[in-house]
Amino acid sequence: MLGIRKKAYLKNIRQMLSRKSIYWKRWRSTKDPGHQQAYKAYSVKCSKAIKAYYRDLETALVQSDNLGTFTATLMANCLDEN
Repeated sequence: MLGIRKKAYLKNIRQMLSRKSIYWKRWRSTKDPGHQQAYKAYSVKCSKAIKAYYRDLETALVQSDNLGTFTATLMANCLDEN
């Protein structure tokens, strides 16, 4: 478990993930197709928010003109994929 890091998201993304969990529990307990659609729609919304978060982080990293931080992040991402 040494290589696994918990992701630290912004407050609004954490709240979205919590709401997504509520939609999941509601759908699993009722098996209602309406609840399933609500869960899936909110899941897509959460995915878009997370992708935007990472896109903004990468943009800020590139625009910071700090080659050392950029290289360290690149190497960490390469190691995480393996």
